[in-house]
Amino acid sequence: MVKWNWLSILTFSLVSFSVASQDYQVTVSSVDVWVKAVDGDGKPVTGLTMENFEIFEDGKKVTTTCFEEQMIAGSKAPVQTAKPIQVVSKKFVLFLDLFNTSVRQYGSIKPHLLEFMNSISTGGHEVMLAALMPTGRLGIIAPFTKDLVRIRILLNKAQAGTDRAVAVEKNMNEINAVIEGSPELIDAIRDAFQLARTYARAEQQLSEYTLVAIEKFAQHMAVQNLGDNSVVVYVSGGFSVDPGRQYYEIVSNLAATAAKSEEFLALSHLQERNMDMRSQIKTTLGKLNKMNATFYTIDTEGLGGESEYQDSLVEMATETGGTSFYNSKNFKVGLAKVIDDLNHQYLLCFQPPVHTKKGQYHNIKITTKRPGVDLRHRKGYTD
Repeated sequence: MVKWNWLSILTFSLVSFSVASQDYQVTVSSVDVWVKAVDGDGKPVTGLTMENFEIFEDGKKVTTTCFEEQMIAGSKAPVQTAKPIQVVSKKFVLFLDLFNTSVRQYGSIKPHLLEFMNSISTGGHEVMLAALMPTGRLGIIAPFTKDLVRIRILLNKAQAGTDRAVAVEKNMNEINAVIEGSPELIDAIRDAFQLARTYARAEQQLSEYTLVAIEKFAQHMAVQNLGDNSVVVYVSGGFSVDPGRQYYEIVSNLAATAAKSEEFLALSHLQERNMDMRSQIKTTLGKLNKMNATFYTIDTEGLGGESEYQDSLVEMATETGGTSFYNSKNFKVGLAKVIDDLNHQYLLCFQPPVHTKKGQYHNIKITTKRPGVDLRHRKGYTD
């Protein structure tokens, strides 16, 4: 019988949720940046040298201290090159966000996750299985291992959560019921807004809670001393970057009918919105970037997903230098693209300048002197 093994330092309950308690320190002595270089057709550009790149931190040029052209072990070299490409094994983290994934969604993607394990079974890669459970518990289900049979068994045993769409529809129906039950338009606007704000704040808390879980995962990764780039395949239905948008839209549509009335002007303060989560995502992932982790996000909803949930996954991938797969149920293609993306990359590193203040975000920009080459890499890190 396979059991789910939890690390006590990573477990926390929804009741004891606290954003302020997530402080930890990691000394950044050298910054590694994995760079994807492609041409106008999206094909990898091989054979670049260290002299072809320039690195900037916070707009100031820094000196490149290491350089390597790499391909992932177990894959065919993209093209023949004059110089041999360094073949490397990767540390894959399969992160199941079951807190934001429904049973229906996980059932659709699970066969493709099992197939993905088969595709990386050669090359000496190691896989860690981590999960944010429907109960809000975060844990490392299996530490890094080459025993991918065990990982597949655990994937089969994983249980996802309830369907978020059902709860959202219920909340929207309740807001509409309040509107229909109010005899006066001004009362309908006020009452509907109060209910919309309640649901929006609850949704905001769920988004913040998910970010706390990711940050706790970063804290765990920080003490592992991995010494190499980790590839995080984050499987999730996403979390809202604009909490309560669908609820406030109902109120806004109703208020538009009273836009010229004095009563509506008196209630104009009600048109507030919850915080945009993008800045908080950037801060959290800036901390994770210190651990050289690249996120490849897979949206479990597939076709028809709401943009505010998809956007969180796009932000996570963009900030860390990975890619995001969404608005498609062809999960086999999405997971295969992870391997394709890793099959050719450049590693550059630099010594960061002295930072007088800790905890600040530092932007990274890498340019190339070679014309017609597009670069993708992580956007920065938090010191």
